[in-house]
Order: sequence, then C-alpha cells, then structure tokens
Amino acid sequence: MENSTLQDQHGLHNLTILETEFYTPFIKYFEGFNYNEIAHILELPVATVKLRVKLARKVIGNRFNTYLSDSRMQFNQ
Repeated sequence: MENSTLQDQHGLHNLTILETEFYTPFIKYFEGFNYNEIAHILELPVATVKLRVKLARKVIGNRFNTYLSDSRMQFNQ
C-alpha cells in the first residue's frame, strides 16, 4: 500500500487522515513534483492543486501540533 510505504520511508504517520483528493496532490508535492506537473498528472487546474496541497499541509500541521501537545502533557505527568 502506498500510504504505509511512504510512512515507513519518511516517518510520516497518520496521513490516512487525508482524503484521497488531498492526499494524492500532497504526496506528489512532497515527492518533488511542482504544481504544474501535479496538475497535468491529475488533470486538474493548477489553482485546485495548490489549494489541496495547502489544505493538506494545514490538516497535517494541526494533527502534528495536537500530537506534540498530547506528548508533552504525558511527559510532564
């Protein structure tokens, strides 16, 4: 499965929180494709790709911050 391979290789966890429409452009961007290339591959407008990558980064960032907060709370107890 692509998700588990990426998680294993890059230490990324819980990317399954993203829906496919956000996951795929984000992963392509993470792999080094630019927005134009991703738009061509996925047959989407460039603006749509940019928005989906931006939203995916926001979701992942929020989850990461929540994880850090939870970890700090457990560590301090």
